Amino acid sequence: MTAESSITIVGLKETLRELQKLEPDTAKEIKKDFKSIVQPVVKEARIKVLAMPLSGFRYNWKAGRIFPWSQQAVSKSIIARFSNRKRGNSLAVFSITMKSPAGTVFDMAGRKSTNRLAAALDVLYGRGSRLMWPTYERNAAAVNDNLAALVEKLTDAANRRLLD
Repeated sequence: MTAESSITIVGLKETLRELQKLEPDTAKEIKKDFKSIVQPVVKEARIKVLAMPLSGFRYNWKAGRIFPWSQQAVSKSIIARFSNRKRGNSLAVFSITMKSPAGTVFDMAGRKSTNRLAAALDVLYGRGSRLMWPTYERNAAAVNDNLAALVEKLTDAANRRLLD
């Protein structure tokens, strides 16, 4: 389970596909620009990863597939992604994801059902999402401003192409 947030702009995915066909260099530049658009969220989330949320996180659970906790590994697993694939009814083009299973357990434990681990994390760090969503909310204005600049850039590129 990964914590993800999305901002939907109708027609962005289709515009990027058309731009890829007509202006591949501009499309590549926009994909690179996306990482800078969400950089405030990714940077803050990476900084906010705790050294050791609970003492039990240091042990090797589930044959090493989930734990032990590694602050560096969890921090590095927070990435910005670009997807041009169609997934069902989803319009998501850009996302910020935490790929670390241990990080996801810390962030989201207790969202669906309560257990001892979730209860301990709730007491110390509040209800899930404990990291990703609050970080996004603190940086939403900057992301929206950066995204508006990207949409403006897309619009300008499409208008130039139509005029040629």
